[in-house]
This record gives sequence, C-alpha cells and structure tokens, in this order.
Amino acid sequence: LDASWLAVESEDTPMHVGTLQIFSLPEGAPETFLRDMVTRMKEAGDVAPPWGYKLAWSGFLGRVIAPAWKVDKDIDLDYHVRHSALPRPGGERELGILVSRLHSNPLEFSRPLWEWHVIEGLENNRFALYPKMHHSMIDGISGVRLQRVLTTDPERCNMPPPWTVRPHQRRGAKTDKEASVPAAVSQAMDALKLQADMAPRLWQAGNRLVHSVRHPEDGLTAPFTGPVSVLNHRVTAQRRFATQHYQLDRLKNLAHASGGSLNDIVLYLCGTALRRFLAEQNN
Repeated sequence: LDASWLAVESEDTPMHVGTLQIFSLPEGAPETFLRDMVTRMKEAGDVAPPWGYKLAWSGFLGRVIAPAWKVDKDIDLDYHVRHSALPRPGGERELGILVSRLHSNPLEFSRPLWEWHVIEGLENNRFALYPKMHHSMIDGISGVRLQRVLTTDPERCNMPPPWTVRPHQRRGAKTDKEASVPAAVSQAMDALKLQADMAPRLWQAGNRLVHSVRHPEDGLTAPFTGPVSVLNHRVTAQRRFATQHYQLDRLKNLAHASGGSLNDIVLYLCGTALRRFLAEQNN
C-alpha cells in the first residue's frame, strides 16, 4: 500500500486516476447489449484482490502511519458498476463533460476504492468504459496488467470483468491459512517499520526545504515562489477532461526518427501545446 497517496488526499486534490477506453458496438448488436453487459458485470462471481479490498486504519494518524487493506465481505457491485448515457449528439464534447463530472467526484473511502463506468450513446455506434481507481490501489505497472485483461480479439464479447481475474500468486507465497497465524504480530511490526522508514525521509525533506529557501541560487524552487501565471491559482476538486485523437503509428514513427521514445513524443506535444497556450495569453 502506497501510504503517501493517502497522506496527500484532500477535498481539492483527490488522488484517484482513471482511463477512458472507447469501443465499437458489435455489428447487429441488440439495443439491450450494453444493459445486458452491465447486468453480467454486476452478477460476476467472487471479487478478486485488490478489487475486493477496502482501507482499514486505527486512530487519527492511521491514514498516514499504518494504513492497511482488509477484505470487504459485503462489497456492493451495484454501487461500483455504473451505467450512464450521453445526451445527443453523443460527441467528444458530451463525453468530455460527463467524464469531467465523474472524475471530479472523490471516491468513497468506506468502500473499495474503485468505480467502473459504462457509457453508452457515443456517436458512430460506439460506447466507452471509464474505470476509476485510487492511486494507492493501482500504479502504472498494475494499470498495464489491467489492460491485459482486455482481449485483442475484436470479435470476442465474453471477457470476464477485471475484478474477477485473480493475480498470479508469487512463488513461495503463504496461503491464507498459513499467513493468518502471525498476522497480528506481522501487521504491528510492519507499522513500526513504516514509521521508522518515514522518519529519516521526513527529516531529509525538511532539510531540503530549508536549503531551497536559504540557497535559491542552487536552482531549487522553494514553495510558494512560482511565477505569476494564468495557471498558478488555487486548485479545486473540479476537473476538465477533453480528448484529442492521434494516429499511434505516426507517433511511433516520429519517436523512431528522432531517436526517442513514444513518451518523449507525448511530452513534446504536451509541452508545445502548453507553450503556445501561454504565448496566446501573453503569459
């Protein structure tokens, strides 16, 4: 569990992530195709980890010092799996407005930290999936593994929901029965170790902060000293989502021609767009 994502969680800066995935409906699909798919998702069997876990902590500082996962024996898939429809014409703007609203809402910390949205009504006979998860539950590598649950066969329609696919057990991992005997002692020792590990890191971070204030010539940026900009304002919980389409093959060709990676090209596009925007604002 990455406790740092829980420590910085606030009303204005929720620490969840989401992905938008767009699909074409099968040719000749009935009008009830998506409704039936959502029903099957909600009726899926045993919920695998980490989807069936929710947070547990004790005391005021539990979120930072000793957070842990526990199994939610009463998980409600009717709550986690949601079905929405876009207003006409179902274009990119309507989709962006809906996803903006969905992403702005924080996750419920008394439940497993995820939602799965099925969105219908997208133009050109398409629909979208928008899974939303807390960053303490999933990281980049786990996100890639999540994508692997989806089939590469465009004709396959019977994929299992991701929350029913169990991760491969690590070699030498103990069974639940074996791990349950020393569980209480192990959890207490882990909490103490986490506190011991965090103490020097907090001290080092404090030293770096003091150094950045005393020696700005070293190139370190002290807090609250950013330049005046149309973007440097207080962040709220509201988010704005928009889409832009690019041909993946073209981006890969650019990466190959420049001797860089696909990520380099994406960063270049984002940086160029940001620079042009600020220039248009005379900023």
